[in-house]
Amino acid sequence: YDAVDEKWQDLLESLERQDALLRKELRNLKFEDQANKYSTWATETVEAVKSVQHPEDENQLESIVEIFESQREDAEYRRSQYEFLIAEAAEIGDEAKAQELKGINAELEEIIAEKKELYADARDYFKFTNAGDGELVWINKADEQWQTLSALKLDSIPEAEKALAEQKGKQTSLIINNF
Repeated sequence: YDAVDEKWQDLLESLERQDALLRKELRNLKFEDQANKYSTWATETVEAVKSVQHPEDENQLESIVEIFESQREDAEYRRSQYEFLIAEAAEIGDEAKAQELKGINAELEEIIAEKKELYADARDYFKFTNAGDGELVWINKADEQWQTLSALKLDSIPEAEKALAEQKGKQTSLIINNF
């Protein structure tokens, strides 16, 4: 009877070891699957963000920024997944996969920071150029008015005084609007 009991205990221990090995293998496979999906997503996102052409105008910039913000928010949302995978890699001892994940995540964070700054600079640029375009239109209009005044043939002192007053008023307006 002791031999049967001993064999039974050996069988139970063997089953427990097999169960533990299967659980470990399942955990490793799940980790590998999640890590590969994250790597694929991160790589595709990096490529998508990199491939965007520089905007040619403010409307195109706003469309690009809207897509970029969605990508940036998705990356932020997936940050907890990344952190979980790094912790899981350490726990199961997969240093190679941890380094791969860290590398692609660093590239993702770098391109997001770079594009965020680029788009902020582009916004400033378009605001400046649009403001400059408005100023240029105003200056051209003022120049046109001065050309009209200078083309006047003044026949009397009152006309000359009136033209001089208008000229001074426009100069004052120009100076005030420029500051």
